[in-house]
Amino acid sequence: MSEEELWEKINPLIDANLVKKEDEKYYPTFLIVDEEETKKTFHHAEKIGRIIADELSNSLEELECARAIGFVENNSRKITW
Repeated sequence: MSEEELWEKINPLIDANLVKKEDEKYYPTFLIVDEEETKKTFHHAEKIGRIIADELSNSLEELECARAIGFVENNSRKITW
């Protein structure tokens, strides 16, 4: 493939923001994965989601109390609803 043919293929990808130039190199801005990788990602997210849900559930009474008085203090910052 000639350099001209290569640029004919790459330029439409650049124009569509599917390839970006960084430090004189070109990188894709997207990721393609197969079904197996998608399943692994889903199961990982499901496990993390369960951990977050459990933590939220364990803190629900505290959060409800904080909301009832109108603020939550976190690292000396005031969050109001």
